[in-house]
Amino acid sequence: MQGIVSILFLLGRLAIGAFFLWKAVERMKHWHETGEALRKKGVSHITYVLPASMIIQVIGGLSVVLGIYARGGAILLLAF
Repeated sequence: MQGIVSILFLLGRLAIGAFFLWKAVERMKHWHETGEALRKKGVSHITYVLPASMIIQVIGGLSVVLGIYARGGAILLLAF
């Protein structure tokens, strides 16, 4: 039973981390469109906010996927 729980936790970590990494890559591919969407929503200082959000998603996603400071990465993604 413990083995199944460990496998499920691993799969959950991989799914959550991969989701945030995928979203970061998609936003990087469509940088200008993402910036325009944020501008329409009234976000100020987009030149700082957009790169910071990418960094948070990548660091948090990698942390959760790799299991290195996974709790800290999860908290970072939760704050995001």
